[in-house]
Amino acid sequence: MRWMVRFSAICAVGLGLVLIGAWAFEGFATFGLHGAAAIALILGVVFSCAMGVFLMALMFHSRRSGLDAKVHRVHRIEGPDRD
Repeated sequence: MRWMVRFSAICAVGLGLVLIGAWAFEGFATFGLHGAAAIALILGVVFSCAMGVFLMALMFHSRRSGLDAKVHRVHRIEGPDRD
């Protein structure tokens, strides 16, 4: 579980560094963004990517822990609800 958190953090920090580097070298003025809009863009992209990485890590953890197989077996034995 710790590797997932570490991987998520590394990805988020890496993406943040790339965006901050792009902002430092070129700036976002060519896109019509200034100040607060550029900061909002950076935070939004970093948060969205971190959330995606975190959810994928949860999916892999769920698969490896065997919880998905247990639910599938119960559903197969009991059958679907037919109300």
